Amino acid sequence: MESNGLNKPSVLIVVPNLGGGGLERMALLLAEALYKAGHPATLFAHEVRGDLLEQIPQGVAFVSHSGTRYTRRKLPGLLAASRQQMRRHDITIAAAEGRVAALCCMASIALRKPLICWVHNDWREFSLHTSSRALLSLHIMRRATRIVAVSHGAAVGLSEVTGISPDKIDVIWNGIDTERIMQAAQDPLPEPFTGTIGPRTILFAGRLTKQKGPDLLLEACGQLAHSGTMIDLVLVGQGKMYKALKTRAAELGLSQHVRFAGYQPNPFPFFSQAGVFVLPSRYEGFGLVVAEALACQIKIIASDCRSGPREILDNGAYGKLVKTGSVQALSEALDTALNHSEPQTDAACNAGLERARAFDMCVFQSDWAKYIAQFSRTYIPSG
Repeated sequence: MESNGLNKPSVLIVVPNLGGGGLERMALLLAEALYKAGHPATLFAHEVRGDLLEQIPQGVAFVSHSGTRYTRRKLPGLLAASRQQMRRHDITIAAAEGRVAALCCMASIALRKPLICWVHNDWREFSLHTSSRALLSLHIMRRATRIVAVSHGAAVGLSEVTGISPDKIDVIWNGIDTERIMQAAQDPLPEPFTGTIGPRTILFAGRLTKQKGPDLLLEACGQLAHSGTMIDLVLVGQGKMYKALKTRAAELGLSQHVRFAGYQPNPFPFFSQAGVFVLPSRYEGFGLVVAEALACQIKIIASDCRSGPREILDNGAYGKLVKTGSVQALSEALDTALNHSEPQTDAACNAGLERARAFDMCVFQSDWAKYIAQFSRTYIPSG
C-alpha cells in the first residue's frame, strides 16, 4: 500500500484491539478521516476482539495478528507482524502507549520508516500505577519521528517523565460526534430508568475503576446524605469496583439511593435528563466524557486533574473544577449544584454546546488530516 506518486501516502494505525474505550473510538475516527482525505488507511489490531469490530469505517482496511488474547509469548510474532505491516505503508501511527508503541518503535528503527506515537495518558500520574515494563516502553518512544498527545497536560507529563523534548510533541484534542450525541440524547431512557431520572439526579458515567474515582463520589454522596440532602446517584458503566461500591453504598445506608445502570450502548439520555454530571477521576489524559457532557448541556463537576478536564472546561468557565481526590470538595460542589442555584453555573451549562463544538469530530478529523499532510511533506521522500 505504499504511495506510488498518484495517491497520498498510505497510513497504518496500530491498536491493541477494538474494545469500546475512548482510544479505540478515536482510532476509528482517525482512520475514517485519513481515508476521506485520500490516504489509503489500514487498521492493524494485535487482537481480534472488541465492541467496535462492527464499526470499522467503510473503505478502511482491517488486519489483525491473533484471534486470541495477548500474552507475552506472542511478542516475537507481534514484532514480526508489525514489521510486515509497516513495510507496506508509508506512515505508521502507534495509537496506544505500551506494547503497541514499543513494537512500532522497534520496527520503525529496523525499517527506517516514519512513525507517530499517539499519547493518551498523563504519565506523571499513570506511571505511579503501571508496571516497569510499561515505563520502559514509554522511554523508547523517544525514537519515534513525532509524538501527538491528546492534551497539553498529557504532553507536559510525557516530557517530564521521559525527558523527551517538548519540541518533539504536538497536541491534537480528541473529538466527539456532537450532532450524533444531541440526537441520541433525545432517545427514551431504558427500563427501569424511564421517568426516574430528573434534575436532582447525580450522574457518573465511566469505568468503575479506581482511576475514575466512583468511590470518591459515593463517599461525597454519603456526606451529603448525612447532612440531610436526598441522594439519587446513578452510575453508568461497569468495572472491577462494582461489588465494592455496592457494599459501600449499603454501609452508608444508600442502597435505595444508588443505582447501577451497567453498560449502556446509548448513555446520552441519562445526560440529558440528569441534574449534574460528575467526573471524580484521580487522573485523566483527556476526559472525553466531559466533552460529551458539554454537548448534552448538563451541569458538570470535574476533578481538576493535571491533564484533561481543565482544558476541556476552559479553566472552569464551562463547569466546576474541584480538588482532585477530595471527598469534601466534591460534597460541597454537589451541595451547591443541587441546593443552591448559581447564575454563573447555569450560564456555563447553557453555553456547553458551543464549547463542545470545539471538540467536534470534524475539527478532530480536519486537524489530523492537516497534520498528516504536513508530516508527509517533511518526512516522506518525494519522487
